[in-house]
Amino acid sequence: MQFLAEVLGHAGYDTVAACSAEEALEQIALGEPDLALLDITMPGMSGLELGAHLRENSTVPFMFLSAVEATESAKQAAAYGAVGDIVKPVDAGRLRA
Repeated sequence: MQFLAEVLGHAGYDTVAACSAEEALEQIALGEPDLALLDITMPGMSGLELGAHLRENSTVPFMFLSAVEATESAKQAAAYGAVGDIVKPVDAGRLRA
């Protein structure tokens, strides 16, 4: 996630990185971001659980970051109410676009 924060930061976006879902929730409580990028696999609460929490308790749009094949990842993202998904490894050039 730190890599993504750096890429987006260099592209002019304000970013905050969190190492866990719990830390992400603390950051969101301080101020809702325009978008949350959630890695599906995180220590503690999973990205899927965090996405479900955001869907039920906030208006923050979110996207999942996954190592799963694009088609499967897109299905999973849609099922949880995500606005999209990104498959790892991330293409920095495509992310900035």
